[in-house]
Amino acid sequence: MKKLGLAFVLVCLIFSCKGVSSIGNEEIIEKTYLVNFSSDDENVAVVEVFTEKGVEVKTGERINSGRITVYAVFKDYNWEVDSWEINSEKRNQKLKSFYYDVEQDVSFSLKLSKIVFDESKPNIVFKIPEIDGKDDVYLTLHLAGKKAGSVVQIDFGDGIKTDYTFASTEASKIARKVDIPAEVKIYGSLRLLDATQDKYISDISFYNSNDLEVIRFSQNKISKLDLTTIPACRELHITDNKITEIDLTPCRELEEFYCGYNKITQLDVSKNKKLTVLTCYNTDITELDISNNSLLEVLTAGDNKYSKEIVFDNNQLIKSLDLENSGFSYINLSKLKKLQKLRLKGNKFSSINLESNVLIDYLDLGNNALESLDVSMLPSLEELRCNKNKLKNLDLSKNIKLNVQEPVLDENNEIISSTRIRKYIENTNFTEVKKLLGHNLIILGKVIYGKQLGRVIGFPTANLRFESKVYPEFGVYGVKVHIENDGKVYNGVMNIGRNPTVDVGVLSVETNIFNFNEDIYGKVILIEVLENIRPEKKFNSVEELKTQIGNDVNYWKQKISYWRKKYQRETDAI
Repeated sequence: MKKLGLAFVLVCLIFSCKGVSSIGNEEIIEKTYLVNFSSDDENVAVVEVFTEKGVEVKTGERINSGRITVYAVFKDYNWEVDSWEINSEKRNQKLKSFYYDVEQDVSFSLKLSKIVFDESKPNIVFKIPEIDGKDDVYLTLHLAGKKAGSVVQIDFGDGIKTDYTFASTEASKIARKVDIPAEVKIYGSLRLLDATQDKYISDISFYNSNDLEVIRFSQNKISKLDLTTIPACRELHITDNKITEIDLTPCRELEEFYCGYNKITQLDVSKNKKLTVLTCYNTDITELDISNNSLLEVLTAGDNKYSKEIVFDNNQLIKSLDLENSGFSYINLSKLKKLQKLRLKGNKFSSINLESNVLIDYLDLGNNALESLDVSMLPSLEELRCNKNKLKNLDLSKNIKLNVQEPVLDENNEIISSTRIRKYIENTNFTEVKKLLGHNLIILGKVIYGKQLGRVIGFPTANLRFESKVYPEFGVYGVKVHIENDGKVYNGVMNIGRNPTVDVGVLSVETNIFNFNEDIYGKVILIEVLENIRPEKKFNSVEELKTQIGNDVNYWKQKISYWRKKYQRETDAI
């Protein structure tokens, strides 16, 4: 962290330590601030000051009267705030930030009471409340240390600290039943904390967690979150909780943020200048300012009711944009020259200009009010969805990747074209696909490390690195699976889509392989697609999703059993 006078802007800018007193492990730091002065004090908490509109006050600038926000950003993360005083008046005890209304050219003094963090305290604490009809819950954590050999201690609410050693920097699974209500405490430094879909966690507090980079607490019951003590956080998942407000200001290193399915009414990402992925669909936000997020590459912000246009003037790096079902009738995409994936279905567009977006290869404009659509400037276009519009004609002659390739005739002298096969695939007519190809539709890919949601909800999946541009309608399919260097053929259920119920938002292929529980990361698997079970659907909760997956698996197992019995009867009859 750079020195205060060089890197951090202060409203107040005469800095004089009037005195430092010590009471036990408590220190009192008194500071006086005036306009146009700065300090390089390295011994106390850094104070950053912003105007009401979020503008950082530059050194040497005058402060206009109005509201400012003062933040304590600790250089030594072993400190906690005990209290603040402004001109001898105590304010916002134990908060790391506060609002203050200033008058022009008026000095004010701050007294920050800090307490040195007790090393015997836990680094992370989260609570599981009482639940009607339950005495215990099954808690699953995925944790990773900063380096191999790191050790943490966990108290699962019974007062007993259990040691866990990490063999590597990859996530390790820790699972056990917990008697409730419980206060789970983690002692020691973590790089990654994943409690996705534990369902019942209602509160979480971070202390001395300056190494924590990845936090995943989606699908729980968290209502508020204080981020002031996790300055190194790069990836934060809080999808499907009960959060109504969140302050991201302390997380200056944040690169990925997922907060869909919360009742957040305002989202300020102006201080998160390193943000590359923002997923905030299905919230209560009505406007979104991303003017300070010049590194943003993925924005998934659909299913919101916006009151004003989103401006993309400073977001030239965006490659994927999803604003489905958001009530827009106009959008200016002229600055998004790197855009490849565009999803705008379910809006009110009567026209759209894509002249500047020549790299688009996926375009979904379904369910709008388009009377015409010009895609002639999109030579890379490989997938186009524009159903439920008012289009009278559509010229695709310039979109060569959507056109017919070298003609091949079937037994009826009809052309077997890529377009024809693609149509059958998209319509999930796998009988015709097999006739034209001579084999079942095949999806091939290498197994990669995923978000681990499947195994958490009881249906572990193999996640494929999938790059094919031809694939069936998003949904769930019955499949056969062939694994590299394994002579067996397995049955399973595959999901292909963008996981609308959780916070992924990108195309994925995940397969639950029946009667299989081995590590196949890095191996190539071949999937034969046999039958469409159901289309992709966005569920109201992960619990609903879990129930439906169970139904999908049972359906396919019953169908396999039926085929086996039928085959046996036919064999016996011969």
